[in-house]
Amino acid sequence: MIKKENIFIDSKGYPRFKDSKRLVHRFVAEKYIWKKNKKKFPFPFEEYQVHHIDKDKKNYRSDNLKLLTVREHEIEHNLVRAETLVIKALFVLFCMMGVLNIAGFIMRDYIISQNIRLFIGIFIITLSFLIIYLITRKKKDQKII
Repeated sequence: MIKKENIFIDSKGYPRFKDSKRLVHRFVAEKYIWKKNKKKFPFPFEEYQVHHIDKDKKNYRSDNLKLLTVREHEIEHNLVRAETLVIKALFVLFCMMGVLNIAGFIMRDYIISQNIRLFIGIFIITLSFLIIYLITRKKKDQKII
């Protein structure tokens, strides 16, 4: 049983133990969820994040807590990492550069006016930026971290 006089609310709104400064919800999740169900959780406790089901930081009851991996927790809160967006954008850009390169080889062997070659090149580059935009745009209610 956790006594209210042994905890305080930190600057981010989370209850902590006065003596150790440990987050109460992490203590509860480790003791009543992770330790009691270790077979369900293949990773050490430190690798999990604790999700408040009702989204109330002060509600640290074990039936309100859920252990999630970082990725699962990001999905739960509709978060996307900025690094993920950059990697996707670079991937598309390199793919389109490859397409542009292949198109250049194909056009080299045919008698095509310089204007058409320029148009095709600009079209492929524009298409690549459009795809990058569509992949990396922020979706409704999504937060970029």
